[in-house]
Amino acid sequence: EECEVTFTNGNVVRGTILETDTSRIVLLVPHGKIKIRKEDIRDIRTVEAGMPTPEEVPTPVTVTPPSRVPPETPERVERTTAPGPKPTIAPPSTTPLPAVDETIKTRVDDILQRYRKQDFPLTGKPLIDRLVKIGKEAVPYYVFLVEKGLEQKHDAAEGKPETPFHELVGAIGAIKDERGLPLVITLMKSENVVHRRWAANALPSFRTPKAIVTLVEALEELDTHLKESLVKAVVTVARETPDIDVRRMLADNFGKSGKSAIGIALCLIDLGVDDTVRLFEPYTYHHDEDIRTAALYALTKLSPKEAARFLRLALQDQSSSVRKMACSFLGLQKELRAVKDLIALLEDPDVAIAESAHWALKEITGEALMNDLALWKTWWEEVGKKKYAEESSVEGE
Repeated sequence: EECEVTFTNGNVVRGTILETDTSRIVLLVPHGKIKIRKEDIRDIRTVEAGMPTPEEVPTPVTVTPPSRVPPETPERVERTTAPGPKPTIAPPSTTPLPAVDETIKTRVDDILQRYRKQDFPLTGKPLIDRLVKIGKEAVPYYVFLVEKGLEQKHDAAEGKPETPFHELVGAIGAIKDERGLPLVITLMKSENVVHRRWAANALPSFRTPKAIVTLVEALEELDTHLKESLVKAVVTVARETPDIDVRRMLADNFGKSGKSAIGIALCLIDLGVDDTVRLFEPYTYHHDEDIRTAALYALTKLSPKEAARFLRLALQDQSSSVRKMACSFLGLQKELRAVKDLIALLEDPDVAIAESAHWALKEITGEALMNDLALWKTWWEEVGKKKYAEESSVEGE
């Protein structure tokens, strides 16, 4: 009879229980069969006939199809917003001048005057180094200058700005004084990608829980290059801050947002995970396609043998993009158990899927047959069945 299984992480999946023992159940779902540990199950309830399928049932995943030489990593599409005026942070209309020693203020103002006059190339790292040398007592003044400059809407894209925002924020990060952390966090959450880039360079320097939480949350970033920088920053912080369990923080945040899923997956792939399957398996049939894709990719990189089971099920998915992804990874892994299923895909009405399946078959078997279903069926009956039949049953796993 049909039932709904609720996982300990809150996900729900509907299907029919085929087998059960003391440690697990086998559930038949729309896209295949899955094995679920009982320790990962919170509740199982019977579903009355005719009830609608919950939205947690998997939806199609969008993944770029493999080319003749398939990609090593899944292609991610950079999302952009519609053209329009660039948003800026809106601090209070009047930013008060903090109590700063006049000697320090004079030194900072002198450096900034030379920056504005362009007497010599005082930008970038040389300017940051000069600001850092003044010391942590200058941090409140640096914060004031950045907030005041943004309030006056100086735009770095319109030429050399009156206020060296990038260098001031860089100096705040290099000095590591927590009085500058609130500003950096505000910039990290700005709608302006330029502000987020300034913050991304400074934020990893603050090795506090609040700063690291902000860094992990920032993995929702949609700008491709900035996301890559944030992934590297999180991995570096995790390795250099052993007293804070960044891995656990990442794992706990994995299923919360589709926008951050691939970033978190890339971090965990680099850092390593103790129990890969237990962490990612429940998300391979998540209703959010981005989370589902990230989970499959993480399993493929961290535990290829376990991932093959889910990828073979994905060959039967109603989504063409999911089937293309599965073909690509199964071919890369040379997964023997997928041969029969891949032959069936040669008659897929989507030509791109048939080509992907053909590529995978050649990679796995070493055969040079053309993309012709009849040829491969004949080969299967005469050669493949003897060689791969025992490997080609999902039920046998």
